[in-house]
Amino acid sequence: MNRKKYFKEINIWLFIIPFVVLTVFFSVVVYSTVQRKIDENYEHFKENAIDTARQYSYSLKKSVEASRIINKLLDEKLLSASKTVMLGHVRFSQSAMKALAESLKVDQICVYNRKGEITYSNIDRYVGWKAKEGDPVRNFIKSGKKEAMENIRADIVSGGFYKYAYYKLSDGDFVQIGISAGDIQKLLGGFEISKLLDELNEDADIDQLSLINRDQVIVESSKDELKGTKLNIKEAALSIQEGKEISYIDRSGEEVLYNSFI
Repeated sequence: MNRKKYFKEINIWLFIIPFVVLTVFFSVVVYSTVQRKIDENYEHFKENAIDTARQYSYSLKKSVEASRIINKLLDEKLLSASKTVMLGHVRFSQSAMKALAESLKVDQICVYNRKGEITYSNIDRYVGWKAKEGDPVRNFIKSGKKEAMENIRADIVSGGFYKYAYYKLSDGDFVQIGISAGDIQKLLGGFEISKLLDELNEDADIDQLSLINRDQVIVESSKDELKGTKLNIKEAALSIQEGKEISYIDRSGEEVLYNSFI
C-alpha cells in the first residue's frame, strides 16, 4: 500500500514540475516578444511623431518668414508711393490725388504743409484737417525724419484702420500714404499662425498644436482655451533654453499623449 502511494506521488510531481517549467518558459518568451513589439512600435511612433512635429515647425517658420517678407514689401510699396506723389509737388490738385491713389493702388493720400494741415487729399473731406498735439502726424513732424513707417492704427478722422508711410520734402511739406488694414489682411490672412495651426491640426492623430514663447506661455494654439496658459513642464523649459528637440510620454491626463517640443 505504501509503495503504491509513493509511486503515485512521484508520478504527480514528475508531471507538475515540467509543466510549471514550460509554463514559465513560454510566459517569459511571450512577455519578451510582446515587450519587444511594444518597444519597436513605440520607437516607430516616436520617430513619426518627431518627424511630424519637425514638418509642422518648418511650415510655421516658413509662414512667419513669408509674412515678414510681405510686410517688408508693403513698407517698400508705401514709401515708394510716397516718393512718387511728392515728385509732382508743384502740380498738386484734388483730381491729381484721386488719380494717383487709383494708379498706385492705395487707399489714402494726404499732402500736409509744414504746419501739419492737409492741403490735398484723394478724400475731399480730409482737406483742411490739422494734426493736433499728440497725433501720430504731429509726432512725425517733430521727429525731424525724412521718412517713416507706422504699424496699423486707427485713422483719427475716419476711425478706420490703416498702415501709413510718410515722406517729407526739404521745404517741410510731406505726404502720408495709407493702405487699408482690410487689404493687408487679405494678403496676410493665409499666413496667420492661428489659421495655420487649425489647418495642420486636421490630422486625426494630432491632439493639439501650440506656439510657445520663451517664457513658456502659449501664444497661439489649435485649442483656443490653451491660449495664454503658462506651461510648467521641465521638458518644455529645457527645449526652449537649450534649443533641443525633446519628446516624452504624458500620462497626466485622461489620455496618454506623446508630446514633442521642437
